[in-house]
Amino acid sequence: MCSRLYGQSPVTLSKTNTPLLPGTVHYKWAGVKGISDPKTGRNIVWNYSSLIGDSSASENYVSKIITPFTKSKTAIIDTEKNEFLLSNHFVPEYNFYDEDASGLYYAGSFVSAKLISTASFFNNPNDNIIIPNQNDSVRINLINFPDSIGESHRQKAVKTFQFSWTVQSANLDTAPALKKTYFIRYDTAVGFGTVRIPTPLTKSIAYPVILIRQKTITIDSYFVNGKVPNKYFLLAFGIIQGKKTADCSEYFYRAGRQSPLLVIGFGGDSTFSTPVIAKYNTDSITPEPPSSIEMNEAPLTEFNLFPNPSYGNNITCSFAKPTNGTWKLRIANSMGQVVHDENIDAIGNISIALDMNPLKSGLYFATLTDDNNQVIATGKIDLLK
Repeated sequence: MCSRLYGQSPVTLSKTNTPLLPGTVHYKWAGVKGISDPKTGRNIVWNYSSLIGDSSASENYVSKIITPFTKSKTAIIDTEKNEFLLSNHFVPEYNFYDEDASGLYYAGSFVSAKLISTASFFNNPNDNIIIPNQNDSVRINLINFPDSIGESHRQKAVKTFQFSWTVQSANLDTAPALKKTYFIRYDTAVGFGTVRIPTPLTKSIAYPVILIRQKTITIDSYFVNGKVPNKYFLLAFGIIQGKKTADCSEYFYRAGRQSPLLVIGFGGDSTFSTPVIAKYNTDSITPEPPSSIEMNEAPLTEFNLFPNPSYGNNITCSFAKPTNGTWKLRIANSMGQVVHDENIDAIGNISIALDMNPLKSGLYFATLTDDNNQVIATGKIDLLK
């Protein structure tokens, strides 16, 4: 995690005093009016107890270990993250964190299968994006701060996101696509001392903290059929190829917490002189995860449709159903009309014979939902008669 900062009474973050814990972390967003750039150096006294919170936020962490993260017994999941895909479309994802001898890590993400209609872009009901179940292992050291004030820790990583794209006006039919996000992160220790943040019921406490200045540069790149697509094609979906974004923030960490007490964001201002957002912690991480965010095993089900493409009248749909409750299998044609709707109550390895005899040749889409009406798998059926 963090080696000792040079100077009098520095704060040391380590695996033992920054435990990885499940639960909910609550924050308040505060107005930035009157906030100045925090002073840097040794034995600084920062007082932000007069911040006024105007809205609440939370980060939910769940104890659940899912392949390929089973090697870490400390893995937890943040359920509040989203992946940007195209204009106004964000895909929910589960972000994994774990610990080892070197510190606290962002370990990757899991995305469950989804079908997203993009008919509104070119007024074609057949246009869509199919997202499969996927894991992406990305190793980014989150708390491994430099040894001395002014020293920086630099790291790189690449995150991938897979999907397929059907855009008939561009002659694309479930074309394999890939989004790659390149990360470059700089962590710089710029001070230590004490910080006060608003406390509603008691007098504000001066917490011993270290101040970490972080700059993260991300570059998004898209590929379709293994090639860089035409930029005008991407612009039609609100995407800028190779978009470079800088995010600059300052974090106040104290021993015993994996999440910061206070975050001041400066957006793309790499001079760290003009704050644009601020949020502060309103509690400690709870010892147990709330039951309302327990993650279902269902998103991990295998989902197969075969033979596919099919030249006959029967197709077999198979998947694993590890939980109780009624799931639903629905087949729709390219116009979105439902041609088959079936409830599944059994548990285990499920195999369903679909009679395609009454249906015409064409593309059909299968959707599997669980008892919470969550889409956990999708698939395409290419019926040729």
